[in-house]
Amino acid sequence: MATQWLGEAEKHWHADASSRVAIYNSANRGLKFAKQLIVLATYAQLRHEFPKKEQMKILESQYGDDNEAYAQEFKKKAGFLLQINWFRVILDEAHSITRWAGRTFQACCAIKAQHRWALTGTPISNNVLEFYPYAVFTKCAFIGSRRLFQKEYIDKGLTTDDFDTPLSYLMYRGTADKSLNIPKTVVQDISVTTSQEEEVLCSIINEYYDKHISEYKEAKEKAAMPIYEREQDENETRKVEPTKKRLWRPIEATKQLRIRQALSHPYCLENFLMGSEYLDGQEVRELVLGLEEIRGKKSIIEQLEADDGWKASLGQYDVGIDALKDRDEPFFGGVFNMSKILDMVLLQHALQESECGKNNCSSQDLVRFKCGHIYCRACLFELMAQSSNQLDGQRTSALKCSVSSCGQDLLGRQPVVTLEMMAAKAIKNKTSVELGKDVLNNTVRPRAEEPLFFMADSSGPRFIPPPSTRVTATMAVAMTWLSEAPQDKMIIFTQFIPTLKILGYFFRYLGISTLKSGGQAHNLTVANRVILVDPWWNKTAEKQAIGRVVRMGQKKKTYAVRIITNHRVDDRVLHLQRTKEITVARMLQDDGHERFHVDDKRLADLFKPKVMEEKKKEKKSKKQSLTFE
Repeated sequence: MATQWLGEAEKHWHADASSRVAIYNSANRGLKFAKQLIVLATYAQLRHEFPKKEQMKILESQYGDDNEAYAQEFKKKAGFLLQINWFRVILDEAHSITRWAGRTFQACCAIKAQHRWALTGTPISNNVLEFYPYAVFTKCAFIGSRRLFQKEYIDKGLTTDDFDTPLSYLMYRGTADKSLNIPKTVVQDISVTTSQEEEVLCSIINEYYDKHISEYKEAKEKAAMPIYEREQDENETRKVEPTKKRLWRPIEATKQLRIRQALSHPYCLENFLMGSEYLDGQEVRELVLGLEEIRGKKSIIEQLEADDGWKASLGQYDVGIDALKDRDEPFFGGVFNMSKILDMVLLQHALQESECGKNNCSSQDLVRFKCGHIYCRACLFELMAQSSNQLDGQRTSALKCSVSSCGQDLLGRQPVVTLEMMAAKAIKNKTSVELGKDVLNNTVRPRAEEPLFFMADSSGPRFIPPPSTRVTATMAVAMTWLSEAPQDKMIIFTQFIPTLKILGYFFRYLGISTLKSGGQAHNLTVANRVILVDPWWNKTAEKQAIGRVVRMGQKKKTYAVRIITNHRVDDRVLHLQRTKEITVARMLQDDGHERFHVDDKRLADLFKPKVMEEKKKEKKSKKQSLTFE
């Protein structure tokens, strides 16, 4: 983001002025930045220079009642950006501060400046309370506390008639009207039917989480405790007071997330399939059996074409579909088969259920015997030592399996190689190429762990990735566009990193260059086509993604396609989108409602500073409590 702003300064300013624009570096601060007209910094740098949570707690407890002492001590703890008295601070992508009490919000509010501006194309995404941090950041005195803001300006999730007046004072808004000469944008939803294999995956997910919800309810009922609800959404930041309903909603939300992952691409379920805290070996075997029953009956493309609405949706991209049909590789919309990777998952669960797995043995030398149980070298040597120490009358000719309820002879030793071992080998091998890298050899990975499904493929036997409905539809659209408009460039947005890597792998396999990018802070008018593989929880995020190409500087007609499945989870996402759209439209006065007439008395009341008024109420309530005591 900072680099882009630097480029814009060099583009629009004369040389003398643009030479006095610098990107902030904490290791090279001081006088160098004091001489600049503009200093560019990232939110990450701001968060880094804001005191840690523990330090803030100490400051508030020791100096909370003394503003001057608090400011002096805060300055000692804060970084350079928070020590300078800036003339003007401008937040780009300002919706980054809408998480109330988050470190980004706190750090931005701690900047000392005479003038404050917040720039964003998506002021709110989920609820009206997301607007409140803007009022705090801009030091708006007449808004009052967050509780008062909610009481005066929000009714049943929508803004009240009074809100239009302070909003017009706080916000300037420009829209992409005809004067900008931005070419027309065509947005299309493509409806596709989920495959039988994806339905099996979703069924396993439903069974797993429904069982946990049922167990949770039973436990609460036995304990005679009330069941509470905390409303939770991926992008929700509003804290809801508990009501006597359902505390199992977080489990339900996780179930929805897992189903969305399954519908995006099965590789998104790696943690769910592999993790010891999720499915057990028996549940994975049930999944394997369910997939075996339908394996090879119909390819993904055949299942897509069997849908009645095929012609009206994806059938429009028959050029891409035909191109995929011409390919022999099954991952291009062919037969769904992930039996090999699931065999490795079963092996991982067998290891977790073995004595070595329970003891968290670190040895990578594993062997499996005819009885099916796995031993590492250390545990096997220990078992041999125990056997040799037995009395002659107790000793047997063959080692016995030590797993309870087994006791079979340890015969037919076979070496075992796990996905973790393959991934470890790939990391050490400098020549191995991880699936999903772009033309510059960049890749993306989940924050927590190495993606074993992808890393293992780099060093071991090739695990052919299975096709998915969404990815096949995405490839069909992309291949059609590449054929019909080869000079046009496209951007593909996904919600999940494994889907992104799968698409990168497929395109690279076809010899098509790809480049990693992002969903905000980019001006990508070089492209004019967008595919949204997974629907977002709110429409504003989708509009922001499409807005990367629909902006000033765009010379071509733009096209955007959303891939929507017929699964009820996508129905729920679209319903939430519509609900949030109503909220956003009401706040931004896009719903056509008439402005409420406000008389002078009400205007004076609305714009009266409320901070001091609330402090007086607090002091009064404290005095009353002391009197009652």
